[in-house]
Amino acid sequence: MLKKLRLEEIDYITFSGSGEPTLNLRLGKIIKQVKRVVGNLPVAVLTNSSLVNRKDVRENLGEADFVIAKLDASSQKVFEAINRPADNFLLEEIVDGLKILKHSFSCRLALQIMFVRFAKNKLNTSLEEVKGLVRLAEVINPDEIQLNIPTRPASEKDVKPPGRGEMRKITKIFMEKLGKPRILSRVEYTFKSKTLSLEATKTEILKILKRRPCRLQDLVGMFKVGEKDLKLLLNQLIRQGKIVEEVFLGEKYYKSFN
Repeated sequence: MLKKLRLEEIDYITFSGSGEPTLNLRLGKIIKQVKRVVGNLPVAVLTNSSLVNRKDVRENLGEADFVIAKLDASSQKVFEAINRPADNFLLEEIVDGLKILKHSFSCRLALQIMFVRFAKNKLNTSLEEVKGLVRLAEVINPDEIQLNIPTRPASEKDVKPPGRGEMRKITKIFMEKLGKPRILSRVEYTFKSKTLSLEATKTEILKILKRRPCRLQDLVGMFKVGEKDLKLLLNQLIRQGKIVEEVFLGEKYYKSFN
């Protein structure tokens, strides 16, 4: 697959998808093999950080050029409320693992923080949690911090993003403590794709929607297909029972039915 790509159009080869990449204990060997194919093109890994306290997992991640690690809470209580970890996963061990990863390997490290509210509960948007996250970031000393909010339908309907004013305050606290160049607030991503047939586009749309819900304009940006044709494909997939529509914060999203 890598040999078919136009590598000059790609920024990173990224390990992510519908699963945690570090569960594969051959990840480091796979990254090495990918680098033999793509040369100097950097490799990134998106991880939920759950296994980063393990030495073998850190060694695998250390083969990457860029590791983007989740850290959504500064207390065990909020960690469990947001991330719903399995039993015996401790936030303290995850933070220790991220510290070791940063100081023991040459890969760039980013912390990715998703700020959410649940019904009337502030969860990690409270001043106490925000300041706690800043303290953890100071201890871990990442190269970059990404401050995100939900922009797609969450698994539970009562989960909402913080308001714009609230996010501005949160971003300001991080910038004042950690420095503006290191903070990315609500990063926008663009996608590049070569022209596909309509049938091939339909197949690719299904693959994407199985990973995450998307708006019509998101999909238009990924494929060289007009909005009218893309809408036609989406309606076909709805009639076939393969995808459904869902409204989130006033915007229509498409998601896989399965």
